[in-house]
Parts: sequence; structure tokens; C-alpha cells
Amino acid sequence: MRTPINYLLVNIAVADIVYSIFHVSELIFRHIPTKPEGLSGKEFCFLRDSSIQWIGAGCSAPTLVVIAVERYFAVRNLHGNQRNLSKKTLKVIIPSCWIFSIVLALPAFFETNHKVDTNECLPQERWIDQLKIVSWSVSIFFFCVVMAALYSRVIYTLWFKYPGGLVLPPDQQALLKVRKRITLMVVTVTAIFTLVWYSDTVLHLLERFYFFKPLPLPIAIVHTMLMFNASFNPFAYALLNQRFRVKIKEMVFRRQQLPGQQALS
Repeated sequence: MRTPINYLLVNIAVADIVYSIFHVSELIFRHIPTKPEGLSGKEFCFLRDSSIQWIGAGCSAPTLVVIAVERYFAVRNLHGNQRNLSKKTLKVIIPSCWIFSIVLALPAFFETNHKVDTNECLPQERWIDQLKIVSWSVSIFFFCVVMAALYSRVIYTLWFKYPGGLVLPPDQQALLKVRKRITLMVVTVTAIFTLVWYSDTVLHLLERFYFFKPLPLPIAIVHTMLMFNASFNPFAYALLNQRFRVKIKEMVFRRQQLPGQQALS
């Protein structure tokens, strides 16, 4: 299971956990009518509009792009001797994804200002808030275009270039089948991520540049979709990846034997 693509999936899982934890914090503190005693205005706004959640969300996008690149080069050669991502390369790529997400989320750390009379957390400067939304929107759009271009080539090669695998030798047919299964899994995860996060991006753009006010019902719908996206990935792995499903069953249902029992068995 310790393959490059699985390390990247683990990185997405960590990013989902970071996003979910701090997004739940935001949802809880948004329903607190007054600032709790003992918390400063900045501390309260940090919990109510946590910027750390955007670091987790921002890390998922470039990681998915790296997975798309890995799939693209993996299917270019059906002989199975292409150069995959090495663990040494991953040690550079994965931290780079987190550094990128931190830089992308930096404007959010400087935008919250607690308004005592209304208990609201508002941007200190309007342009900082707009910079955050625009930079996030451009990044998501760019990543979506890159992934769409890569996966279009991958899907064409796997499903249309060799229909049924009839023109390939048996060993390459087996390899094609495995790559189809893995690609279907990551394409499903990527498609859901793109749909959900692009909806969130469009919503925030409309709020800032068209309606100039929050839209409670669309926000509730999109935020529910965001949490669904963060929790769906393990089910996608289990449903579409037989090896992942088998390993999960082993970890969940494996019984720990005592040394004496192990010796007797």
C-alpha cells in the first residue's frame, strides 16, 4: 500500500481533517451570540472565522493536480516501466503543497476585526478580503483546467484508445484493468472536489462583487457540500479500490492474539 499515489491520498486525508476540524469550530462559534469572557476579539474571530481551515482546503487542490500528473505519465506507457514518483520526490512535493496553501491563506489571517456592538468579525480592509477571494478563485480555476486537460488524455487512453483491451497482450490487459480502477477512483474524488469547491468559489465571488452581502441559504448548502466532500473520500477509496477495501477490513476486524494463543495457533 505504500505507493506514491497512496502517499498523496494520505496527504489529501490530512488536509481534509485539518479543514473539517477548524470548519466545525467556525460553525460552533458562529452561533455564539456574544464573545465569551477571557477571549480577545482576535482570538474569538480566529475561532469563528478560522483561517487554518483554508490551509487544509488549499493543500488538497495542488495534491490532486500532482495525482493527475502521476496518472497521466502512468498511462502513457502500458508496459509498466515508466518512471513513477519516488519517495524522495514526494518529500519535496508534499511539503511544497502545504507551503503553497499557507501562502494562499495568508490574507485570511489579517482580515478579521471584531466589532463589539454587533459581535461580528469583519475584514480590517476590504481589499484584503477581495484579494483572498480572487487569489483563491484564480488558483481553483487554474487547477481545475490543468486536471481537466490531464484526465481527458488519461480517460481517452484507458477507455477509448484500446477498447476492451483486445489489441493488447494479456499482461498489458491486466495492467490496463488495474490502471482503470485506480484512475476511476481518483477521477471520482477530483470531480467531487471540483464541483464542491468551484461552487464555493462562485458563491464567494457573488457575495463580494455582486450582492455585497452574505447569502445565508446558499452558504449553508455549500458548506454542507464542503463537509460532505471532506468525509466522502474514504468511501470512494473503499468502493473503488479493492486493495484499499481489503486492508481496511484487516485493520478493523483483525483480532489481537496473546503470545500464548499465537504460539498454540
